[in-house]
Amino acid sequence: MEELYVPPPKGECEERDWWHLEQGFWLHTFCWYQKKGKGLKLVNFYIAVHLENALGDREGRLLVSVDCCHHGTCHLHNEVEDSEHENRENIATLRSRSDVEMAYLTASSNVFGYAESVLHKMREAVSKDAEQA
Repeated sequence: MEELYVPPPKGECEERDWWHLEQGFWLHTFCWYQKKGKGLKLVNFYIAVHLENALGDREGRLLVSVDCCHHGTCHLHNEVEDSEHENRENIATLRSRSDVEMAYLTASSNVFGYAESVLHKMREAVSKDAEQA
């Protein structure tokens, strides 16, 4: 069986995080880097997507998260249906640190689609509940 990537302990890494508002969603991104040669290399990340609330602040509902913290995969969690993270949708298998960089690019470019899908399901459920009431 092929060995999967395991990120280094976060305490051995430099952490950076930032918020970004786009398309009505707040993205909160955490990246962990390690020094490699003359630069920093991405070794782990977590992206949380929150629905912008009526006040426009960052405390909106958490919809989805993407991480590569364990399991040897970059994966998506539907925070609305499964906040305990019992299930996940794999995005990429990680075998090396360079796989983390590729997974980050894939996840960050597709995260809006994931959030839109979850939001659509939420709205459908509310609509069905209203029809049945």
